[in-house]
Order: sequence, then C-alpha cells, then structure tokens
Amino acid sequence: MQTVRLVRRLAAMLYDSLVVAGLLLLSTLLLLAATTHRAIPPQTHVYQLFLVLQIASYYIGFWTYGGQTIGMLAWHLRLQHTDGGGITFTNACKRFLLSAPCVLLAGIGIIWQIFDKDRLALHDRFTGSKIIVLPEKVQCYTEACHEDKA
Repeated sequence: MQTVRLVRRLAAMLYDSLVVAGLLLLSTLLLLAATTHRAIPPQTHVYQLFLVLQIASYYIGFWTYGGQTIGMLAWHLRLQHTDGGGITFTNACKRFLLSAPCVLLAGIGIIWQIFDKDRLALHDRFTGSKIIVLPEKVQCYTEACHEDKA
C-alpha cells in the first residue's frame, strides 16, 4: 500500500472539516434549544471545551474504530501504524493532540510530508502512524459489464 500524497490528504481534510463544521453547528443548535434559546456568552470556556471535545471525539473515534474518518473514507484512505496494524485509542489521542499544532501552525506539520523520505507528516512521524491509499473498488452499473463477468 502506498503512502498518501499531500493533495489527497488535504482533500480528505477539507471534506472532514465540512463534516466537523456540520457536527458543531448541529450540537450548538441543540445546546441553544436546551438553554431555551439564550445566547452563549462569548469566551465561555466550558462551551469552547465542549466544541474541542466533539472534534476530538470525531477524529479519535473514527481513527480507533476502522482507521478512517468520513473524509478518509471518501478519498479511499486509511490510518494505520507503520507496521500495518490498527491505531490504538492512546495513539489516536496522541495523534490528535499533535496534529492540531502541526496543522494550525501554518500547516508546517503537513508540509513536512513533502520533504520526508517516507512522505509522512510530522504527527505521523511522532506517533508511528501513516495514512495509506486503499485500492478503489471498481463498480459496474452497465449490462455490458455484467455480461463480461458471466
């Protein structure tokens, strides 16, 4: 299995950011409904922690159980240990904590992949993990394709 290229990684990250934005929007709407539509004061640390925990739960949960977020699934990518095994909960937590600064600091942790001999981002390197490209399943919807298989 080949290691993911930068453009494909960024595409999956963009896809996941849309899913996470929707998740945060929905949970905020539910929170507003639960508080009888009172506005959440700015700089509320409990609310900010609530949002960060949701983001962490999304990534850590998907990485631990199946090795794929929704964006990774769409782009045929999977996260695994460098030895080919699955990611543990502890390793997923470390990866999440390291990936945030790697992405937020001008993307330096992601750009690192261009210079790395194994095409690993910094948080991949530090956690002993990598994102691989899965073979795409060929889907056939025409009669001609079904006739060839018969």
